Amino acid sequence: MNLDLEERLAREEISHERLAKAQKVKLLTRWYRVFPELVASARHGEIREGVCRDSAADEPYAALSACDFYILPDDNSGMPSYTCFSASPPELSELVSDTFTICDELVVVDGNFSWSAVFVNHMWLVGKYFSHKSDQDRT
Repeated sequence: MNLDLEERLAREEISHERLAKAQKVKLLTRWYRVFPELVASARHGEIREGVCRDSAADEPYAALSACDFYILPDDNSGMPSYTCFSASPPELSELVSDTFTICDELVVVDGNFSWSAVFVNHMWLVGKYFSHKSDQDRT
């Protein structure tokens, strides 16, 4: 079920605006620095300290309240990146859920980097990962 990300955001009435490629690169650079445990877990399947996976990630992700956040699909997907505002971030697993999907990794990160989720569908690794950071961990 390879849905278009922008259609999904519109359907869920999530306010969104496309990001320039340069902005996406800056955001991902910061994401790698702030969430190294999450990156390692999502890329290698090893659950690191402070990272939840799959059903354990569902509850904290669903409990997030009104926020601004970024959605950053992998470059091979051809999907644009967005800055969004919503009562809660959307469930995006279906955008990376099957072998017909062109998106292998979709990063969702809070506007002030207090939390992040990664939806992945690499041949050997499929799932959702979530991590929350304290104020001091986000620099």
